[in-house]
Amino acid sequence: MKTKLFLLVALIVATVSVSDAQSKGYEKSIELNGGIGLDNYSKYSFGISMVNGYRFSDYFYLGAGVGYKNMNSLYYTSTNYVGDRYTGYYESFDSRNLIQLYARAKANLSKGKISPFFQFDVGGSLDLNSNKDAGTAGGVILEPAFGVDFKTRDTKTAIYVSVGYNMQGMSYRKWDLDPDVVGTSAGDVMINGLAGQLTFRIGFKF
Repeated sequence: MKTKLFLLVALIVATVSVSDAQSKGYEKSIELNGGIGLDNYSKYSFGISMVNGYRFSDYFYLGAGVGYKNMNSLYYTSTNYVGDRYTGYYESFDSRNLIQLYARAKANLSKGKISPFFQFDVGGSLDLNSNKDAGTAGGVILEPAFGVDFKTRDTKTAIYVSVGYNMQGMSYRKWDLDPDVVGTSAGDVMINGLAGQLTFRIGFKF
């Protein structure tokens, strides 16, 4: 009887240990992303990235990502006036190639096969097209998101999808004519801001 009881306790301990081991450890994922501009700073984007990190439990994960993103963004505007009358407006968009580095915090709300989560990315971008004569899409990255993990039969793998609001630091060159003096330039300046996009991600965790 004692032997059977001992074996039962050992089996329970082993099961708990295995279960706990499956909820902790190194995780990596590859994901595709796309974005739709929600303001005048950008029109659309698409990219690919890889995220590596550590899962501390079924409910919490920290990682770091690196990726490529192509972003169609505003880089030049021109506004013309004659006297007090608005006569014309011109804006130009360009394809920007970005290298992105960011940290990711992820909180799962359950540990079932379908597990919703909240996620937050923070980091920065390097604009490979940047030059002094045009705007740039390099700078800070901020992205809160909500998604769902769909776990597979292999407990270490999952497919996930998320929807978020991406804020990408950027600048564009703005040129104006003085509205009070016909033909007089009021300035050619660089305007800084955050491009807001609705983002969609689909990834494979392994």
